[in-house]
Amino acid sequence: ENVIFYQPLVDYSALGYTYYRVIIETLLNKQELIETLKKTTQAIWLVEKYDRENFVIVFAAKSFKEFQKMWESVYETISRNILSKDISLAYKVYHLPCTFLTRTKRDNVFVTGCSDILELSETEKKVLDLIIKKPRSSLQDLSKEANLAYNTFKKNLSNLFDKKIILSFQTMINKEILGINHYKLFLSFDFSIKNKKLLVEILKNHKNVVYITETSYQYDLECELYVGADD
Repeated sequence: ENVIFYQPLVDYSALGYTYYRVIIETLLNKQELIETLKKTTQAIWLVEKYDRENFVIVFAAKSFKEFQKMWESVYETISRNILSKDISLAYKVYHLPCTFLTRTKRDNVFVTGCSDILELSETEKKVLDLIIKKPRSSLQDLSKEANLAYNTFKKNLSNLFDKKIILSFQTMINKEILGINHYKLFLSFDFSIKNKKLLVEILKNHKNVVYITETSYQYDLECELYVGADD
């Protein structure tokens, strides 16, 4: 019960996708918004905020035209309940392991976004799709479902790691049961590329920081922290 789900960390930018984020102030509650978004496969995340703009809807699209079609299909349904909206891009996201839980040294930082676009074979696409849909299934079961020999499936999965399409596997923890609070900070500073890199390095070395986002939103950087009740 401490684990909500287990999933591969995929760098969708290497497949040609960009994350478009629509920050909204809405009269809809969370469940109403979830039910609306369930009717479309286009939205990949819904993030709850605790200020005037109370939700962020994240879409993955390969072009502005594709994003416009995705967003307007949702907006057409909920527009009467939207008080304000803002759109931004998430360029790059740093994913940091929750080492503060295990009190171990953080050895790896995984970065998604701003990657060169790579071509995948049809077999690699099939393997990737199955790993995303059924990450907890055995490779033996997945290879049978893909109608591939076990060694062929395993080789194509290895290719996805080598190409850095799949970077790692993530365990999404139940923060409420573990008594962990989730905070998001919006950071503004005297911007320069040098200062940005310096601040990113400082944040990467903080044990409680789990995400750092470079974005076109009104702030220079965003970071998210998991903090235990005793911290």
